[in-house]
Amino acid sequence: MIAAVVLAVVAAQSGAPARAVLCATVDRPLAEAARALEPLGEAAGTALGALAGGGAKDDVICGVAGLAALRDRRLVAPVQAALTNPAFRDDAYRLARWAAYVAGGPEAGLGAAFVPLVSALQDAAAWKAAGDDGIRLLGEIDDAAARTRLAAEFARPQSDATLDALIHALARQGDGQLNERIAALGREALASHAGNATYEQARRIGAVSFYLLATGGGDKAAGVDLLRKLAPADQADTAAWAVQTWCQRAVRRPTEKAAADQRAAALATEFDGMNIRWRELARGSFACAPVP
Repeated sequence: MIAAVVLAVVAAQSGAPARAVLCATVDRPLAEAARALEPLGEAAGTALGALAGGGAKDDVICGVAGLAALRDRRLVAPVQAALTNPAFRDDAYRLARWAAYVAGGPEAGLGAAFVPLVSALQDAAAWKAAGDDGIRLLGEIDDAAARTRLAAEFARPQSDATLDALIHALARQGDGQLNERIAALGREALASHAGNATYEQARRIGAVSFYLLATGGGDKAAGVDLLRKLAPADQADTAAWAVQTWCQRAVRRPTEKAAADQRAAALATEFDGMNIRWRELARGSFACAPVP
C-alpha cells in the first residue's frame, strides 16, 4: 500500500504513470537516466527502492537501474539477493555493472556498505554469470574484503582476458601487493612480440601499465615505459585511467588526498609532455580533473 501511494505521488509529479516514468530509463546511460529521475526528488528514490525490493523480475531490474542512476546505496540489498537468485543469472552482469557505478562514487567510506556484494560474488554461479563486470565491481568496492578476493582470484589459473580484468581492478584499488608479479607479466608481453602488438598483447601491456601507474609503488618509470609501447589511442585510454584513478582516490580517501592529488598532477604533466590526448577522455565512475 505504501509503495502504491509513493508511486502515485511520483505519477502526479511527472504527469505520467509512475512505473512508466521510473522504468523508461532502464536501458539508457546512467548519467542520462539520472537527469530524468533527479527532478522527481526523494519520492523517486523511495519508489525505486520499493520496486527493487519486490518479487517481480522486471520490477527489480527497473528499481536497481534507477537507484544506480541516482547513486543510491539502497540498491545493495536487492542486488545481493538477485545475484544469488538463479532467475537473475542472465542479468547478473548488468546488476554488477550498476552496483559498480554506485560503489565507485564520490563518497568517502562508501566501501563498507558494499561488502555484502563481495559475499554474494562468492557464489560460483553468480561469479561466473557476472563475468568481468563482477571483477569490475570488486575493483570499485573500497574495502579490504574486495582486495583480498581480487588477489585470491589473481592467484588462480585464469584466461588472459580475465587476468587483465583482475589487474585493472587491482589498479583501481591501488593494491600494490602484487607489484612484482604483475610487472613481470608486462615484461613477458613485451618480450613476446616484435613490431606492432596484437590486441591481446596491447590489452595486457595497457593493464600492467595502468597498474604500475596507479598503485603508488616505485614502478612509475616502468609504467611509463610500457605506456610508450602502445598505440596513441591505447596510450590515451591508459593515461586517462591512471590520472583519473588518482584524482578519484583523493576524493574517496581523504586521508590520502594530498599524496593522491600530487600523483595525479604529476602524471597529468608527464602525459601532457608526451603529447598523449588523455584529457579528452573520462574514465572511472565520476568526473574528476586533477588539481593543477
